[in-house]
Amino acid sequence: MEEVIKGTDDVSDDELEKLASKLCKQDVKIDKSYTVGHSNVVQQENILAVFVKKQSGVGAVEILPYNSIRTGPGEKGWAILPIVERCTLFGQPLVRFFR
Repeated sequence: MEEVIKGTDDVSDDELEKLASKLCKQDVKIDKSYTVGHSNVVQQENILAVFVKKQSGVGAVEILPYNSIRTGPGEKGWAILPIVERCTLFGQPLVRFFR
């Protein structure tokens, strides 16, 4: 599956939510209260979660299993998971993972 969205302005949270929702086949909302640097982490119930990167006019979405997200000091880091689908958003890789 190849999903390409072109644009030059900063991608809006709404646009990222819509794309992530389409890829997840469920409603995805960005949790604006939980931010790490230029990233927003969205934790959905059950298996899907979304790691959204926004910087310098480029937006990218990585969809990861809920239990793979590691953000705090002392955490073990990102889980290594099989890549099922690859997409691009503003020329950046958009990778979909499953548990």
